[in-house]
Amino acid sequence: MSWYYAVDQQQMGPVSEAELRTLRESGTITEESLVWQEGMSSWIPFGQMNQPPASVVSEPHCAECNRTFPPESLLAISGSFVCSGCKQSFVQRLQEGSHQPTGKMEYAGFLVRVGARMIDGIIMNICSGIAGAVIGMAVASSELDIEAFQLALHFVGLMIGLTYEVFFVTQFGATPGKMALKLRIVRPDGGPISFGRAIGRHFSYLLGIATLFIGYLMAAFDKEEHRALHDRICDTRVIRT
Repeated sequence: MSWYYAVDQQQMGPVSEAELRTLRESGTITEESLVWQEGMSSWIPFGQMNQPPASVVSEPHCAECNRTFPPESLLAISGSFVCSGCKQSFVQRLQEGSHQPTGKMEYAGFLVRVGARMIDGIIMNICSGIAGAVIGMAVASSELDIEAFQLALHFVGLMIGLTYEVFFVTQFGATPGKMALKLRIVRPDGGPISFGRAIGRHFSYLLGIATLFIGYLMAAFDKEEHRALHDRICDTRVIRT
């Protein structure tokens, strides 16, 4: 398609694009010289002739109701813009974990989950050892027999495991072992784990151990989401952060 160009405020042309570029190389026109061709709404500088048209900037809209608003009337909440009328419902949905995270979730594989569980096991064994030493000193200074000591030690071990799991999962979304390997426990929509679900997940994990670890090995054969038995029972997922 032919081009026209301006020199000293006079329209010149028409010329082909190759001829126009030759004129630029010879210095007849510059990057700022105005050019035009049929179909264009206005003249543009030569330097902009092959640039794509500027992208259209969409009007700011509310992430909850999707209506457009002036920028100054929107509130920035958790990386999204929300109108004042939707603020309460949006915050409530965030607290309930019903808003999905940005991007696709990457599910943690079996081996990295085993590694995280091993780190947690080391930490809990240290805690159990300290608790056992304290209980042992208490038994030594009392009339309790060895069977009572073993029963107390077993009960304390269970409580340490339960407290450890529930506290870290509800407060941080992951145990220290999972945090060390950048993993997180979530609901299918990416939401957080509730207190009751965290308790149920812990005891479901113990059920997986009682089945000779078959429940835990299920994660190795689930090729899509790597869910173990306790994930299936409590409808949870372990993802990479």
